[in-house]
Amino acid sequence: MGHARDLYLRWMFPTQSRDEVLALDDKSFGALFTEVQAGFFTSMLRKTFVKRSLVSPIKPSPVKARIGSSSAPVLISSSDERASELPSTQHPTSLKKKRKRYVPVDAAAQHSRKLAADRERRYNESQTTDPSRLLNMVGSDSGRIEIDINPARDADTEPVLIVDSIARRIKPHQIDGVRFLWRELTASGDEGGQGCILAHTMGLGKTMQAITLMVTLNESARSDDVRITSQLPKHLRPKGIRDRYLRVLVICPPSLLQNWRREINEWSDNRLGNIFTIESATHGSSNIDSVDDWMQNGGVILIGYHIFSSFVVGGTFKSKGDLPDVARVRESLIEGPEAVVADEVSPN
Repeated sequence: MGHARDLYLRWMFPTQSRDEVLALDDKSFGALFTEVQAGFFTSMLRKTFVKRSLVSPIKPSPVKARIGSSSAPVLISSSDERASELPSTQHPTSLKKKRKRYVPVDAAAQHSRKLAADRERRYNESQTTDPSRLLNMVGSDSGRIEIDINPARDADTEPVLIVDSIARRIKPHQIDGVRFLWRELTASGDEGGQGCILAHTMGLGKTMQAITLMVTLNESARSDDVRITSQLPKHLRPKGIRDRYLRVLVICPPSLLQNWRREINEWSDNRLGNIFTIESATHGSSNIDSVDDWMQNGGVILIGYHIFSSFVVGGTFKSKGDLPDVARVRESLIEGPEAVVADEVSPN
């Protein structure tokens, strides 16, 4: 046992003697061990990249990326490791030539990421310890909890508040998540249209945050104050919105449909309109009635991925009768939503 321990110590700590290692206290040993592990990891990565550099070069194929009216090619090249970094058994002449790999770059996506980074910077700058802003997180004399969802707003606009019934229960990390969703979905002009991904881990309340956003969007779109409605892009304040609710489409795995309904009932305080659940393609006439009601009055449609695909990608409603309205329903599901939530998206 002692011999095996000595071999291990010599292998792990080649520059220290056995007695030096055994004399270390826990803190010093931990620091030394971390340093050694980092060295092993770095060496492993270097060897991996050197091995990959020995692969036969791929014939480059230029890729053009457009942004605005520009059509100049965008090239990302990565050359092989230096010859001095190659293994001693490998001679540089074994490489036919330095490999240049052309990687497709979506310039429009790069532009969108830059704008998103600018929005995040403005948001972070707005997070100050100004006492007047902190009061909004504590509550007013009336007992109402006031949490603004748009702290990075322009000076000539009004704060948009999370409804009191949610503000009393929402957690700090959920406030950050809802503010992120609002910031990205209400960006307009060149900054808008990208959508966003809320990637909190399981159990942190992603569903609740999405519902909070839906409620806040509805309240803002139907507001009489132009300093609030002006903060929404046009598709989130459509004509006639004060006579109906926003049309929200939630697509999720079938096993989560009832959970979404429960969460909406718990958090929305009846501020989203009617909730329609489409669970089967066999209830053709009932599904058509639900979609027609949703198109006219707004609300939320809950639908599974497979059923949505069967309706939209060349599928049909299964029913005993003839249903000539299938095309209209398909168009409604594609063109009707003002907001779409895709929950637990899977490549399958």
